[in-house]
Amino acid sequence: MTDQHAPTFMQVSGPQAMPPELRRELIACWVEVSNAGGAAGFPFPPVTVDEVAPVADQLIAGAPGDDRDEILMALKL
Repeated sequence: MTDQHAPTFMQVSGPQAMPPELRRELIACWVEVSNAGGAAGFPFPPVTVDEVAPVADQLIAGAPGDDRDEILMALKL
């Protein structure tokens, strides 16, 4: 029996591994979390997509594929 509420995990190792739609969703999530007072790495909310997108792109591009530089996401599909 599987848990229908369990997240699916995805590791991203570089820009080629990040689908454009998932990138947009990640950025939107970070904007929403930051603006709600959560700890997403942006110390001066409110933030906008224009502020968050370059940071996300740097993090995505900086994940060259070794185990120490990957982005791990929990997705609810």
